[in-house]
Amino acid sequence: MIEKKGPPTISSKDYSKNRAAVLRYFIKLFKHQINASSQAPFEVKRLEVSALGAKFATFELRIEHNGEWISRRMTIAPLGEESGSKSICFYVIYDDHLVVKIPPSPITDLNRYLDSIYADQRIVFRLEPRACVVPGVSVILKRIYSFPGDRVNTEKMEGKYISWLKKNIEFQEFLKIDDSFVFFMDLSRFGILGDVLNKLHEGDESRFFEEITENKGIITGYHFFEGRYGHAKGSLGFDLNKLYSAFETSVQEALSRNKIQPSTLQYKIEDWFLWNLAGKKAEASEKHVSPEIVEEINGIFHVVTSEREETVAAYRATVKEYLHKKYFAKSKSRIEGIITNILDLLAWLRDKGVAMRDFKPDNILVTGDPEKNPNFLSSPDQYQLGLIDVETAVIYKIQGDGKIEQPQLGGTPFFATPSQLFQNAVLQEVYKDLPTILYLQDWYATVAMIYLVVTGERLFEKTAMKLPGIIRIIEKTRLEKGSIPDVLKKTNTAFWQSAASEFQANIKNKEALLKTIQVSMPEAAKKMFLQNMQDRRLMLLEMIKDQILGQSVFESEKNREQLLKASAKQIIGFRRKMDDSENPGQVKKNACLKKLESFKIELEELDEIMQSFVKTKDTATVYSLLVWMFQAVFHPMQIVQ
Repeated sequence: MIEKKGPPTISSKDYSKNRAAVLRYFIKLFKHQINASSQAPFEVKRLEVSALGAKFATFELRIEHNGEWISRRMTIAPLGEESGSKSICFYVIYDDHLVVKIPPSPITDLNRYLDSIYADQRIVFRLEPRACVVPGVSVILKRIYSFPGDRVNTEKMEGKYISWLKKNIEFQEFLKIDDSFVFFMDLSRFGILGDVLNKLHEGDESRFFEEITENKGIITGYHFFEGRYGHAKGSLGFDLNKLYSAFETSVQEALSRNKIQPSTLQYKIEDWFLWNLAGKKAEASEKHVSPEIVEEINGIFHVVTSEREETVAAYRATVKEYLHKKYFAKSKSRIEGIITNILDLLAWLRDKGVAMRDFKPDNILVTGDPEKNPNFLSSPDQYQLGLIDVETAVIYKIQGDGKIEQPQLGGTPFFATPSQLFQNAVLQEVYKDLPTILYLQDWYATVAMIYLVVTGERLFEKTAMKLPGIIRIIEKTRLEKGSIPDVLKKTNTAFWQSAASEFQANIKNKEALLKTIQVSMPEAAKKMFLQNMQDRRLMLLEMIKDQILGQSVFESEKNREQLLKASAKQIIGFRRKMDDSENPGQVKKNACLKKLESFKIELEELDEIMQSFVKTKDTATVYSLLVWMFQAVFHPMQIVQ
């Protein structure tokens, strides 16, 4: 394809349009690097295949210069398509591995652009010496101009290029796409955890399809089925055989109606059945079988299995279980190592008083000896995790009477809570404890991330769908000048009910798997968890005391002492003994006991978790870890003050 000048203004999260703009930018850079005129003719040709995966596109860039065409290649892929970030990011390979981040609103002022870079660098300084990659002008400008003399460290080089840029304003154009400054990050020395996880689980879908479609004879000879999947699955094999027989008969009738001799395509009938069984429609590949007939055959599969969907579901689950047992042992140690280092990174953030607020695999670096990759993943002490881009991060541990800065709102839905959509002032009014809510945002993301590392699946798929609706309610309420704190209170309940339900269902479904993973707990993480539990326990005791002493319906010293010492079960018993009348006194008593009951239940659950945690010593199962962490997030976030 030939790219023309005059691209559309970047105004929406449209990756195809913005990719074209990024390609034009690198054409401009390429022209400068070979000293070609800015008006020199150019071509951009997409190559058929990229070895890096489906989302990567490799292009050949060609520029006419001094009567000949000079060419080079570059690769580009969208990054963080599912992110709640308003910025648009691309992963680019152009000599080095880069990230190009296009801001949601154009930045035309150099000082504003640099202020944004400085803000990210303040977070980096706070997290030193942990590896972080944030935007810098030197990432691109070093390809434009080289300083004479000895090389200096990255920090000093960045400063030199900023000073040089202010004096040579014409080169600011090389930091812009479509008249707006954009941000560049250099990933050359690191990997991305998101890519590591994709490779860890990338074979799952193809293996599933191959297991079903390439093992012919298993369905028609169910004794072979038992031999592969076990004697206990024999009845399932028998049921599938009956489904296939019904499918075969119906397909033969359909072929005959279309004047095709069924016996000539007997071998294809099983193929068509297996393709559909694997979840894909059969395709027209036979000369005498039209696409319309194949579509009818796909419909026959649907009809035949419509009343036996549980058989198809059971078979697919059996195949997944079989494949998991077959391949899981190879990746188990890597999974354990990754989780250990995620916990270590989380503890580092907690110690430094920084909340990332968009904590997810695509924002996490993997450091380690490239020559030992990916084997070093099995040994957590041979590599470390760092951070990519900190635009949503905030420092919440402030000295003295300092104020916590307002971070950028948002997050990636599958790793985010409603609290990430509200201003600091709203969170403080509703929760009374802003720092805790900020760091627990990263804990929620960590729960989702650990589940993803083990299973390759999202933990909060359905719950994440509630966040766009909350954003719309916030916008509508703001336009109507309504109460934003009330929006948080009302939407929070539904979100956390969904999150708790989805969490319980998913970990129950994967309980056996989650209990096979034993995670080595870094010392810093153990300290973090224990401190969090102790802090929450003290807070709960204070909340229980305030609830009892601050009410006026149980005034006698004896009653108050009894409520302080009572268990959750006893509080429930007190409530059951009360009459259900609507008189104000009874209503107040019931409301007091109901709130007290919730505090007591959490306290008892927390004491049980603390005892279990102390017993674990240096390791814990992923199942236990997820339960601990979700409880630690759920109770403070879902109960508003």
